[in-house]
Amino acid sequence: MRGATVEKVNGNQLSVTDKSGQKHTIANRFGWSVHNCDHDGSKTGVVLYPTDTKFKNTVILRCRTHYGYKSTSDRTQHQQLHDWYFTQYANRKNFRLASGFSVKDDGSLGFNSLSLNADGPYTNNQREMSSLEQDIVRKVVTGKLDTYTVT
Repeated sequence: MRGATVEKVNGNQLSVTDKSGQKHTIANRFGWSVHNCDHDGSKTGVVLYPTDTKFKNTVILRCRTHYGYKSTSDRTQHQQLHDWYFTQYANRKNFRLASGFSVKDDGSLGFNSLSLNADGPYTNNQREMSSLEQDIVRKVVTGKLDTYTVT
C-alpha cells in the first residue's frame, strides 16, 4: 500500500502525492480504533487512510498476540496487522493507503516500516513517516483520541 508524505495544503486539508505526481486529498480527521490493545508493552501500529474522506483515518495499535503474529510468516508485523484488520471488515471498507509505526517496550513510538512506508503507489521511498504524520500519530496514541482533527 504506501509510503507517502502526508502534507498540509489549503489550510488544514491533507494530501498525498502518488508516483505519477498526482495529489490526492485525504481526511484531516484521525481516530483511535476500537480494536486497539489497552495494555502496556510493545505493539505494532498501522494508520489506514480511507478512500472516502468523510471517514476518519484509523489508527490501529495491537500487540502481537492480539493480531495473531506468526514469526514463520513471510509477511512483516505491519503487513500481518493490516491483514488481521481486513479479516474483521472484509470488503466493507476501502483505503487509499496505509502507513506503519510501533510502540516499543518502554512506551516510546517508532515511525519506521519498510513494508508499509517505503513501498506502494504513494511511496516517497522512505521508511519513516513524515514529521506531520508522526505528530498526528503521537497525539492520537498518547491521548487515545477517538477523534483528532488537524488544524
